[in-house]
Amino acid sequence: MRLLNTTTLELASFSGEPFELDFPRYAILSHTWGDDEVSLEDIRNLEIAREKRGFEKIAKCCQTAVAEGLEWAWIDTCCIDRDKSAELEEAINSMFKWYEGAAICYAYLSDIGPSGQHDWKKSRWFTRGWTLQELIAPFEVIVYDNAWKELGTKLSLAKDLHEVTGIPETVLLNSEARLEVSVAGRMSWARGRKTTRPEDTAYCLLGIFEIVMPLLYGEGIRALRRLHEEIVRVIPDDTVFFGGLSWEDKELGECWAVEKETTRSGRGFLVTPDNVPARLPTLVRPLTDFEMNSLPRPVTMPFGGGVGLASSLLARPTPGPADSGNIRLSKTSVSMSMRIVQVTLDRNRAALPAITANQQSHVELDPGSVAALEALNTHGPKLPGSPLCLGLLRCGPSSDKLLARYFLCREVMGGLEAYPTSVFRFVTAMEAGYWPQMQCHIFHDKDYFRPRPCLERIRDAQSWGHLESPLSGSFGDGWQWEFVSRTENHVSEDDGLEIWESESYELLYGQSAWGLTIALGPDKDVDFRIQVKLKGLTEETEPYAETVVTGPNGRKGQIMALHRRVPVAGGTSELVVAIYHGVDSGRHYYKPLIRTRSFEPTRNN
Repeated sequence: MRLLNTTTLELASFSGEPFELDFPRYAILSHTWGDDEVSLEDIRNLEIAREKRGFEKIAKCCQTAVAEGLEWAWIDTCCIDRDKSAELEEAINSMFKWYEGAAICYAYLSDIGPSGQHDWKKSRWFTRGWTLQELIAPFEVIVYDNAWKELGTKLSLAKDLHEVTGIPETVLLNSEARLEVSVAGRMSWARGRKTTRPEDTAYCLLGIFEIVMPLLYGEGIRALRRLHEEIVRVIPDDTVFFGGLSWEDKELGECWAVEKETTRSGRGFLVTPDNVPARLPTLVRPLTDFEMNSLPRPVTMPFGGGVGLASSLLARPTPGPADSGNIRLSKTSVSMSMRIVQVTLDRNRAALPAITANQQSHVELDPGSVAALEALNTHGPKLPGSPLCLGLLRCGPSSDKLLARYFLCREVMGGLEAYPTSVFRFVTAMEAGYWPQMQCHIFHDKDYFRPRPCLERIRDAQSWGHLESPLSGSFGDGWQWEFVSRTENHVSEDDGLEIWESESYELLYGQSAWGLTIALGPDKDVDFRIQVKLKGLTEETEPYAETVVTGPNGRKGQIMALHRRVPVAGGTSELVVAIYHGVDSGRHYYKPLIRTRSFEPTRNN
């Protein structure tokens, strides 16, 4: 650790840990970076350093430390060689420990005081990501304005600091207490805080979660996914899956009209500072091992094996230092074993298709909330593979009041694919005891989930932007199209039953006619594939033309087009059937557009 001598402003390096008795006592500075800061290279030449705008706070910090009887200080701008990636990585992974081990921390609010505003609670210091751990970690923090006038200490301002930051006073006054707060609770402290580099959104939270991991500047938001992987690996806490949770199901009737887009989308699955719930972290906590083992056993289990509730209700292995249980994170999904059950909203009608081991749970709600839940699945009959389900998380207000999240699901080989909504429900342990435990692949990227994309009706240029799907239209110079039929074919394959949806149309130009069929079906290598067929129906037309193209592999916009030059009265015309892939409020769809690319009339001179 490199420290700055508070009298000579010379640097010296020390080995060991800040908590060791023979390690020098030092002050540490917490501040927000501005223009013209003093770097490590600058501080080695004081003539250059004194010309920098950032030198004044370094000098004031050292003068204040000298008055406290401290010979050394640590300041992040000039005590780290940021050109050496290994040193920067060690410093960031050790940062919480260095602030925790400091004899005293000076929090310098550069925008508060005679040359700034006067309400210290509105300081920019409370909006930055790195200052979060700089407030929590040190035992003693003294807050100063930009004239280095003392505003108070962390102890004397604890109540106000709690109101500004949401951090409990117990955590502010004892950094170890943060480890007793849920993952979602700790993540909520970073809500609204910003960092200059996107990777630092994750890196500034390493100490909050007691995580150590390699730094890879340039990886962007992937850093947050790596942080989630480490949290899941070492912390047995399902509140990490609270991302985007907003509403209890019984509240939906009131909120749906205003918040339906947020409620429907779920805004992810893994909790982040941007999607952490506002209320739940203070109401819900992860269950302890003792509580999980003390859950009641139902007399019978209506599904295979007769496994008792106490041993299987929450039977995911508890993660340890080298074991993440059976939870796996990928770029787009979380794969985990979960208690999950299909939901019925009508007591007299079973939900179809039945996907959770033939088990279903009826939910009693007011009519407004029922209507809102039904509207969660915006695909309706176009998407028979995504019924509403409740998935149990290992947390709740108490050991007998557990939290379950609503998902849109579809059955796949070996389990379920699930898309998280932002709605939850509290259930009892006895209720959840009859839910089957299944392997679930839960999509944390809301734009990726494709329960089953819908195939929309063909459109011409005039009807492209309209909401209603026309049954006929015209395009080009004299072309007409008419909708003929929609069919659903069930094709038996080795790994199960495949469903192919197809739309049939008739294309007309004078006395010539063609049959156009567009079909959507599954594929073994990609999610879905599109098949477009064009077939001549009259003597004047060519007998047959066909194009088969696989799915978009995550792409949006135009993914394929059939181009076919056909003879027509007076010349030739190139038919174009373009297929567009899109996502609208989580709904994946394929929309075809028909047009002519060129028309070449034959002239008789």
